[in-house]
Order: sequence, then structure tokens, then C-alpha cells
Amino acid sequence: MPFRTKSAHWFEAKIPRNQTVYALKVLADHGGIQLEDTGRDTAPCIDRSSVRKTMRRIDTLCTRHAEDLPKPAPPSEKVFRATEELADNALQQLQKWARSVNQVRADSLRKHKEADQLRLLLECLQAMDESSSEIGALNVKSNYLYKQLIACPREQPAEARPCTDVYVETYPGTQHNFLLLAGDISKEQLLESASTLCHCQAVHIPTWLPPTHADQVREVNNRIERLDRQCQELADQLQSLRNDTQIANVLSETHLLHWLMFECVNETPDHSHCRVNGWTFATHPNDLVQLLAESGIHSEVVFTQPQDFRRPPINFGADKWSQPFRWTVSLLGTPGDKEIDPTPAVTFIMPLVFGFMFPDIGHGLILALAGIILGRTHPQARFLIPCGLAAAGFGLLFGEFFGPRDFLQAPFTNMMEHPVDILLATLVLGILLILLGLVFSGIEAWWRGEQLLWLLEEAPVILLYLSCILLFFWPHGWLISAAASAWFLAGSLVLCRKQGSRCILRHLGQLLESTYQLVTASLSFLRVGAFALMHMALTSMTLQLAEGLDNPIAKAVFLVSAHLLIVVVEGLIVMIQTTRLVVLEFFSRFLRFDGRVYQPLGLAANGNHTSTPDQQRNHPG
Repeated sequence: MPFRTKSAHWFEAKIPRNQTVYALKVLADHGGIQLEDTGRDTAPCIDRSSVRKTMRRIDTLCTRHAEDLPKPAPPSEKVFRATEELADNALQQLQKWARSVNQVRADSLRKHKEADQLRLLLECLQAMDESSSEIGALNVKSNYLYKQLIACPREQPAEARPCTDVYVETYPGTQHNFLLLAGDISKEQLLESASTLCHCQAVHIPTWLPPTHADQVREVNNRIERLDRQCQELADQLQSLRNDTQIANVLSETHLLHWLMFECVNETPDHSHCRVNGWTFATHPNDLVQLLAESGIHSEVVFTQPQDFRRPPINFGADKWSQPFRWTVSLLGTPGDKEIDPTPAVTFIMPLVFGFMFPDIGHGLILALAGIILGRTHPQARFLIPCGLAAAGFGLLFGEFFGPRDFLQAPFTNMMEHPVDILLATLVLGILLILLGLVFSGIEAWWRGEQLLWLLEEAPVILLYLSCILLFFWPHGWLISAAASAWFLAGSLVLCRKQGSRCILRHLGQLLESTYQLVTASLSFLRVGAFALMHMALTSMTLQLAEGLDNPIAKAVFLVSAHLLIVVVEGLIVMIQTTRLVVLEFFSRFLRFDGRVYQPLGLAANGNHTSTPDQQRNHPG
């Protein structure tokens, strides 16, 4: 588990215009770069205005045909094109595909409608039986007589008449009642309105219908079968269009184009290539060159210093045990490239402090189980596992299993009888953690090349702090305090040799303030022991209250409810106190949080842009 953060390298890459889109995709899939604009006054490599207009037309087509579009799939063989050409080609391919879909859907709708009309006619012929031989006469137009064959729902009474003075002949079918209407031509509009109100529809009598009933049924059945085959062929054609791999490739390319609109890509001065700038954790430029070359992309990459000397992003280790504790560091910011990453240390410190304050085997195992269950869907909750196991471990030391238990042969039982020893133990724990933070501060000073400043300013403070602790055990510890004070004063004289007496007085004030802060920070760790004693008192009181209940069911309900309340409420309070001690009393000794997080270029599964707000702010528009 490395303790030092790793800073990224600034890189500048030159990529041919027609390969830029796929080059960025390869880098995004690899997670190897973070793009960032240089701030130079250079022309963009992409005509964003033109591409956005094309993309809006593509989006309109995709919205209109959303249910028929295939799932995007990257092409097996890349055809390198300029971004504008790629967008235009995608639009042309989608327009051609959309025309085919519209034609197939229109043909399918027409064929289905024709088949439905023939099925209605077949039902009518079967209902009329031999009477259907004269049905062709209905196609003969007359200036005096209105005649029509309509199909009405079965719910419509068969004897119903649209109006008086109209001849009605009814033929009950399997799903409809068929009415043969005849009357004066002046009744035509009235009859058609009445049919509409009754949810009836006219039965179309084709001119090709044979004269005899048997031939009529046979011919209609043949035509229905032929139409069904044609409808199935059209359905197969539509499914083929829905599975069109070429369109799936086009959709994948359009997602890339949408994503590319957010990225900073500028032209080279000769307008022949695109320039990509940003940060990477690759160890050598050839690593990126080789990565792109594996996809057939030619590039030139160099590592250099950014012109404005901006801070490089920081990458942290991906150790699975320390990741759940990353949030404690992120509360205040990101360590810089000359700072220690405290996450590996926190992985042990937080469970240690939490377990001391919450010592109980049963409660700890409940928290560990909660961490296992919640960690499946919320990985950050896995910090409960080591914290819960630490609480169970301290519970074993102090003899607590859902409260103090005599049957546990623990080495440190009866904490309530030795409260001073518990408080002194937590004070020693706090002193060790503070000293570890001060040691980390010295290591960081060495990394920054500030060894002399640390030796003159901070080292004597550490010695003075240790001497103050030593006074409780050795009366002559004041001699070390005097030596530390003299050391600090000598360092102040060296550092303030040009500023004068005010500078020395300021340094002496800082010495008093630093010493006071270290002493109060050490005393603040007494709360660890106080919470441990409070936990034992609370669980003891819970057991005593439960003994007063005679009903075993009520006793069980009370104990379960009380212990769950202790786990949730006290566990939350203890976690807050643990976080406070780690962040304010440990991190503050050595961290400045002057770094920024590495935010690698990424592409979501659906092709959407996944840059962070910082990257979007760097986007030129």
C-alpha cells in the first residue's frame, strides 16, 4: 500500500484529423488520460456548429424511429473519417434506413387492412350461406335505390332498424351481425350516420368475387392466405431492419460524436492534425503511442510542462481494503503530489479508534454483517466490516457480548472498576497518532526540499511536546523542554535574521500556539475511553431493566429493540467522533490538501459523455 500520492504527466499528442474520434475512444476505454484545454488561442479541430446541426437531425430521426432502432454496436472494422464526414455519413445512412422502415411499415399496414377486410367479408359470406350468390349486385350503382351491407357488433340487436321505410335483412355471424340495407336514395346520409353511431362498418364487396357461394369462400380464403404470407414477409423485413448491423455501427458512431462535442480538441498550426492535451499516468509517451497503434491509429506524443504551471491531478491506489475509507480523506480535499496519502493508515486507525469506543462482540458482529450486506450494492459501506470486527475484538478483550458477561474470560474485564487506566490508555493512543502525523509532516517537508525549515521550526515543537508528556513520568523533563525552546529560539533567529524582532515574537507566539494545540488535541482523545465506559454503562443498564420484566416475550422484545437502538444511535455517534478525531487531530498535522483528483476521460455504456464538472468547465464551448 503506497503512502505517497502519484502525480500525472502533462502530455501533448498530435493525431490525424480522420483518426481523432477513434483515438479518443481508445483512450477513454483505457482510462489513461484526462483531457484539459491549454488555454491557447487556437482554432478547434472540429466544426462544432456544423456537426451539431447534423447531430440534431440524427437525433430527430432516432426519436421518431426509437422502437425500430437496433442496439448500438461498435464496428468490427473502423473506417477513419474526419468528424464532419463521419456525422454526414451517419445522417445519410440513417435517412436511407428510415425510408426503408417507413415503406415496410406502410406496406404492412395496407396488407393487414386488406386482410382484415377479407376476413370480415368471409364471415359475412359464411353467415349468408347460399344467399351470397347475389351479393355482387350491391356493386351496381342506382340513382333511386340505396343499398349497403354493413357489419355491426354482436351486442347490437339484430332486429334494430336505423330508420323506418328501410328494408333490413339480418344475417348473424360468429363475431358480427350483418345487415343488408335497402331504401330510398334520399335516406343514404341518414343511414350512414346511424351506422357510424352504432359502431357499424361497411362490408367491401370486391369486383373479382365469383358468383357462386362455394367459389366465393374458396377465393377469399386463397387471397387471405396470400396476404398473410406477404404480411409475414414484411414483418421479417422489418425485423431485419431492426437488426441491421450497419445501422448499429452508425448509432455507435453517433454516440461517439455526441460525446466528442464536450471534449477539447484543437488544430495544429498546419491544420493537418488535431492536438490533444491533458494529463496521463502513463510512464512514457511510447505507452500511449503503442496503445493507439494497436488500433491502427498513428500519433505523436510528448511529455512536457504545462505553460501555466497548473497543478497536476493526483491518482490514488486502488487497494480494495483502503477504498472504503477514501471518503475520510475526501471530506477536506485531495492531497497534493508532495503529500502523503493517509488512506492506508486510516484503514487501520479508524477501526482501532472505533472499536475501542464501541467494544462489544455482538454489536460489532451486527455492524460487520450490515457492512457485508450493504456493501453488495453500496461499496463505500464496506468500511463497516473492519470497524465492526474491531469492535468485536475489543468486546472480546473487555468481556462484552451484548453487555458485560461474567462467562467471558476476558483479560481486561470490569472496565468500570478501572476507568483511569482506560482513559490513560486512550491518551497514549492519541499521543501516538499525533506523533505519527508529525512524522508524516517531516517526511513531506523532505519531499518538498524544506528539510532545513522543518528542522528549525517543527522539529523543536515535536521535542517540546514530547518533553511535556515526559514531565508526568520524569521530574527533570523540564531540561528537555528548555533545550527544545532554545532550539526553536535559535531557529527563529536564523529565519528572522532579516525581518527583525517582530518576526521573532511572531515565531514565539506560534510556538506557544502549536504546543497548546498539541496538548489539547492529545486530551481530546480521552473521549475514546469515555465512550467505551459509557457503552458498558449503557449495556449494563439495559440488562438490569430487562431483568425487571417477568414476561419472557416482553423481555426478548425489549432486549432486541434496545440493542438495535444502541447499534444504530450510539454506533452513529461513535462513528462521527471517530471521524472527527481522525480528520481534525490526525490529518491536520501533515495535510494541506492542495491537490486535485484525477478524472479520467470516460465513455458510458450508452455512449453518453461522462466527464466531470471540472472537465466541462474546461470545455471551450
